[in-house]
Order: sequence, then C-alpha cells, then structure tokens
Amino acid sequence: MKEYDSGDWHVKEHANGWTEITGTLGVDYSATVHSSSTGYHYRTGTVTLPVALDNDRPRTAMAIDSSGGLHAINARLQGSGGELKLTTGQPAENKGELPGYPTSLCVAGYKKA
Repeated sequence: MKEYDSGDWHVKEHANGWTEITGTLGVDYSATVHSSSTGYHYRTGTVTLPVALDNDRPRTAMAIDSSGGLHAINARLQGSGGELKLTTGQPAENKGELPGYPTSLCVAGYKKA
C-alpha cells in the first residue's frame, strides 16, 4: 500500500487499485438558490481530488458538514472522476450564511488507469 499526503488530502492507494482519499477542506459554495417546491435553499461547490477515480467501477463519496450551519450535503463524483460535486440544503432561516464551510470528505474507489 502507498500512503501519502497531497495538500489538504490524505491518500491511501492499495495494490489492487482501491484508493481512499480523506480530508477536511473549507469548501466555497455558490450563491443560494431557492427551491419553492421544498422551501429549502441550495448551494453547490466543486472540489478537485488529488487522484482521479474510475466512475465505471464501485466507488463511494461522503461529506460531513463541520460548521453546524448546513442540514444536508450530497456528494458525488463528476465526469472524469477527478472532481467531487457537493450540494447543500438549508432551511430558509440559514440562507444568509457565508460560503467557506469546513467540510470533512471521504472518497473511495478504484484509481483511474
């Protein structure tokens, strides 16, 4: 197994290609978009990963808000497997909070060849 740090990330690459990427980053989210059907305000952010993962093989992505201001985060790998797209949902009373939330991220999958 190869294990190293890359910027804010900690990476573990196993011999079979399975790769685990973890870190806590200050994620900048876009301006709030209101959904009238749910009453929630949504923001999105994109995080570049230090290692691209293969989107055609088993993988997982998890994000946990560390600020207490968000109520939900959806994390998914984008097209090339080298980016993580985060979408947050907040009730109306939190819509004015500033971007830059510290977010703990864990992404795992097979390294893209």
